[in-house]
Amino acid sequence: MNRRRFLYGMTASSALVLTGAAVFAATYTDAVVSQLTKQGFYNIAVQTTWLGRVRILADRGDGQREIILNPRTGEV
Repeated sequence: MNRRRFLYGMTASSALVLTGAAVFAATYTDAVVSQLTKQGFYNIAVQTTWLGRVRILADRGDGQREIILNPRTGEV
């Protein structure tokens, strides 16, 4: 009984940790996209690289910007 309760607890806590990481990734990405929009960029495309990083491409009249973002840390 105790073993089953322990396994349920571990499963639930690991699920919370994994969904929390996804929330932070979305928060960092949304913040960068919001800043680009405020700076006048359009055609903003968000992609995921092979290494799990987020690639953001945006256009503006004077050029194009590419930003690679680590979704775990928010590092550019």
